Amino acid sequence: MKDGFAYPIYTMPYVLTLAGPPHASKLHVSHGTQKTIYGSLGNDRMQTYFTPHVPDLSLGTKEPTAAPRIVNESLFGVHVSVKGWFGEELDFPIFTGMPYITGQYSGFTPRVSHPHGLERVEKVKPGVWSLRNRRQQEYRVYVLQQNGHLVDNSYDFNNEGLLNRKLLGWVRIAHLLKDNDRDTLDAHASALLVGCEVEITGNGSLRYLFQRADTSDVELLHLSFGHQMQLMSIQTEEVQTSSLLSAPTNAEESQRSQGPLLL
Repeated sequence: MKDGFAYPIYTMPYVLTLAGPPHASKLHVSHGTQKTIYGSLGNDRMQTYFTPHVPDLSLGTKEPTAAPRIVNESLFGVHVSVKGWFGEELDFPIFTGMPYITGQYSGFTPRVSHPHGLERVEKVKPGVWSLRNRRQQEYRVYVLQQNGHLVDNSYDFNNEGLLNRKLLGWVRIAHLLKDNDRDTLDAHASALLVGCEVEITGNGSLRYLFQRADTSDVELLHLSFGHQMQLMSIQTEEVQTSSLLSAPTNAEESQRSQGPLLL
């Protein structure tokens, strides 16, 4: 963690970087556009392509923190823990294909910010906000209770993206690419992904196990690559209810599931 602290985390579709003390740790969130460089042999000979990491928003705290630590690691993701000086804790569950950037807060005051300030902070309804940075990138922001339900109308962000109280619950942000994405993102924001594993069944099929922290019956929204969608379309799909609680590489398709998914 120490040697690779400043390296980007490519979750697809987002690119994340961790920023630590001396003040408050935060997670920088980028969802950029792919850039293509062509060689000297002509415009039909691509030399390289890349997606610049330019932070759109940062998810962090008002209070000072210790340095981030990776406390759990699996094939598809990690949990990053940030602790405060007085028992506060912030956990970032980070997984490949997640459409929401999520922070679980225990005693910290959440802050959703940008180094150049925010262009607009608009409350849509209790627990849901629209934030726009000065590069006109809009994000949906959700504040939820521990059980995944939206908070009441007493919670609000100021113009600098600081919540008006400490939180025991979740903050989630998602990049809004198209206007008609709002309803989809709002509908699935309460499904809280905290784990993802894979197992091979006796007949050689892959079984993805999604672990959730909420108690709702909302379907889980997750992103996949195009070839994964093709596999799912030709294989038997089995979705069970779990008792457990546009991208840089064109990972644009989505898959909704409440629990294990059999491929």
